[in-house]
Amino acid sequence: MSQEAFRRNNHFVPRMHLARWATDGKRVWVYQLLVSHDNVPLWDHKSISSTASVDYLYAQTMLGVLDDEMEKWLCDEFETPAKNAINKVINRQPLTPSDWEHLAYFLAAQDVRTPARLQEALTRHEEQLPEIVDSTLERLVLNLQNKTLPKEPENNPPGRPAIPFPMRIIKEVDEGADMARIGVEVVSGRALWLFSIRHLLNSTTRASPFFASVLKFYRFIPDPVF
Repeated sequence: MSQEAFRRNNHFVPRMHLARWATDGKRVWVYQLLVSHDNVPLWDHKSISSTASVDYLYAQTMLGVLDDEMEKWLCDEFETPAKNAINKVINRQPLTPSDWEHLAYFLAAQDVRTPARLQEALTRHEEQLPEIVDSTLERLVLNLQNKTLPKEPENNPPGRPAIPFPMRIIKEVDEGADMARIGVEVVSGRALWLFSIRHLLNSTTRASPFFASVLKFYRFIPDPVF
């Protein structure tokens, strides 16, 4: 990947959505919840390019190369498909079943992709990962003993490389022994959060026929805000 094509500045609120509040096509008014001094104005006229964004938020190192596949995936699969549906909502036009689906998936992606969700995930990993790893290893031992290992799922979108689960399997076999020691190291960090986002949006949200119909219950709201 060329450095020119790499997306360093990752928006957790899409630019196309921020542009709807732009005053001059390039800037939006932003209310700052925390300022460094009383004299600093709470409202700031900021460029869309630097609003609701964090450098390298979705970037990963894949095979030793910095990769922005996650940023492109969110754009192609959730932002762009929802653009027309959001325009219809703003213009009070009727929505098709496909529009409702695109809106639902867009909102689901927005919910899980923010820096706040990253912080929540890091805390959750710290609290829950040890128990999850231990229980997984226990099941693995039973599966090996019973020769009932599950098959690897084949649900990766075509043309898209899978985001690897950030773990390392440790296997120690003593020479001449008929048993082995197996361990797992899992890195709690941004890579695990990105893996969970992709898993949730691909395997949970889209797998539920109920999810895309949830928004239809809110048709009575006079002025829906997306």
